[in-house]
Amino acid sequence: MIIGGAGDSRPADALRRLGARLGCEVTVVPDAGHHPWLEAPQRFAAVFRAAVDRQARRGG
Repeated sequence: MIIGGAGDSRPADALRRLGARLGCEVTVVPDAGHHPWLEAPQRFAAVFRAAVDRQARRGG
């Protein structure tokens, strides 16, 4: 899982390409920049929790 911010100086498309290469999902938080865990902590936590839950249900 890659979680990035829409306002990050690194383009979201670059994160999506990296996610595609790694075979992982990518979420771009619209109201965050380079530090989404600080800039949008509730949204970041929700996205992170959902990813962990999905992984746990898959058994890994």
